[in-house]
Amino acid sequence: MTTASGGSASADAALGSAIVRVAGPDGTVGGVGFLVAPDLALTCAHVVADALGLPRGQVPAPLGALVLDRPLSGGPPPPPHPPPGGGRGGGWG
Repeated sequence: MTTASGGSASADAALGSAIVRVAGPDGTVGGVGFLVAPDLALTCAHVVADALGLPRGQVPAPLGALVLDRPLSGGPPPPPHPPPGGGRGGGWG
């Protein structure tokens, strides 16, 4: 089965489930990222800064919680507040 984009339905579903929306605790969306493991997302530093309302290029890494959801996966919406300890950056720079 192919989709309107010409890809297979299973490939589109897999890609959609790996895309995460990155937002700050107030709901400000900074951009997107990609799941690279079940518990690890990869995105750009400017996406994190935008989501947290910080200047781009901030050094050192900003502190703050992020909210991630998978809008293309068909799953439930994100919780209204980030879970305790969630959204911590694993690396910066």
